[in-house]
Amino acid sequence: MNGRRARELRGAGLGTCRYRTTAGVTVLPTLQVVGRPEVYVVDDLAYVEEQGRPLPMVAPVANQQGTAVARARGTLDLPST
Repeated sequence: MNGRRARELRGAGLGTCRYRTTAGVTVLPTLQVVGRPEVYVVDDLAYVEEQGRPLPMVAPVANQQGTAVARARGTLDLPST
């Protein structure tokens, strides 16, 4: 589901939610969709709470999420130093 918008995923049973004016997919702290461990959601499509507040939809958070998913999947290629 690369490049999908939250509103396009509503019928996919991925647990969408609404926060303020944006829609997102509610995910576990691992960024996996509840009940669908093979599906990861990141960036402004992921609705993640930390200490009861949603994470901001900004580039640094998205970068950290992408790195976390790559590590979880074992696909993080770091340049050798």
